[in-house]
Amino acid sequence: MKKFLNSRDHLVEEMIDGFVLAFGNAYRRLEGRNALVVRDCREKVSVVTGGGSGGEPWCIGCVGEGYADGVAVGNVFAAPPATTIAAVCREIYNKHGILLVAGNHAGDAMNFELAAEILSLETDIRCETLLVTDDLSTSPIKSERSGLAGNDIIVHIAASAALAGLDLNGVKSAAEKANRNLSTLSATLELGANPVTEISMGKIGPEEVHIGTGVTGEPAMFVTKMDSAADISEILTEYLVKDLDLKSGDEVSLYLNGGGTVTVMEELIMCREIYRRLSEKGVRIFDVDLHERIKVEKTNSITVSILKLDEQLKEYMACPAHSPLIAKNHD
Repeated sequence: MKKFLNSRDHLVEEMIDGFVLAFGNAYRRLEGRNALVVRDCREKVSVVTGGGSGGEPWCIGCVGEGYADGVAVGNVFAAPPATTIAAVCREIYNKHGILLVAGNHAGDAMNFELAAEILSLETDIRCETLLVTDDLSTSPIKSERSGLAGNDIIVHIAASAALAGLDLNGVKSAAEKANRNLSTLSATLELGANPVTEISMGKIGPEEVHIGTGVTGEPAMFVTKMDSAADISEILTEYLVKDLDLKSGDEVSLYLNGGGTVTVMEELIMCREIYRRLSEKGVRIFDVDLHERIKVEKTNSITVSILKLDEQLKEYMACPAHSPLIAKNHD
């Protein structure tokens, strides 16, 4: 596959350089580090996020107004170093404290928690950590799940709570509630490839759809026969409704993420099908957000997330958010 790249050893550095050259009026790079911060941090609880590269716009796209104040960027499919995370926190810290938000993957969990420990030992910076656990395919136990497309959803909730003036405990509490109320499941037709090695993550048969495959090739929850968008939507909707115990009258936000090669046409058709099925169950849809949040090379996958709302979460979901790569608006 032909690609617009230079040295594969410097993909991340060059990506961040390009981001700053394009959008440097609002962002700046930490010298010598793969990290970005907003130029004008407000006097509030700060939100810091991060993760591995290779699936952009996550995580470089989740920094901006209504999103994170800073982001630590790891190498392809690798967590950012704890020292980089800590450096971002030092750069943006104010007296209100910092909430660290990351996906619940081994490297991310270890490095974000280590960064918080480093800061607690070396400085008076107050940090709390929240690990996103939205991928229902990874465990029947909510607290043991991995993070998937829900990472930037939780970042947005946390940032909105901070902009509303909540203190660090309040911001973390709101983000924890959203995390408990969030569930994600994917349907994959083709597995992706590592952008550095170009090695495929595996094969999916021409008549198969894999339900619950991770964006970096983690095994599916199960494999079924490839049928129509309507049939795939039925499977995803039933699992998500059951996982969140949704009932008639409940109100939700619906998110669709097209990974890699999925077209906008397909995303909109899947949105139609899932919206219709939720409505038939009496579930009210407050908000639909259709963006490409995680795009791994060659992946042909749709990821569906549902956030069960209460009045507090609805208020934060209605807050606009914007970065050069992702926008969140509610009309």
